[in-house]
Amino acid sequence: MTIKQITAIGIVALAIIVILQNLAVAQVSILFISISMPVAVLCLVMFVLGVLAGGMLARTRVKRQE
Repeated sequence: MTIKQITAIGIVALAIIVILQNLAVAQVSILFISISMPVAVLCLVMFVLGVLAGGMLARTRVKRQE
């Protein structure tokens, strides 16, 4: 296993722990919309969006280097 893989596993494990520790319902307001959802779901959605954004930025970086 490389350092990168160990770091990725650690980040995912930490995200899972945070999600499982936050099961209370919270109200989220985005522009004019208010949504009630568990904090765990909000954390999961934000984590997935961050992974997608990071992947898109990494892909753009690779294309520029070619």
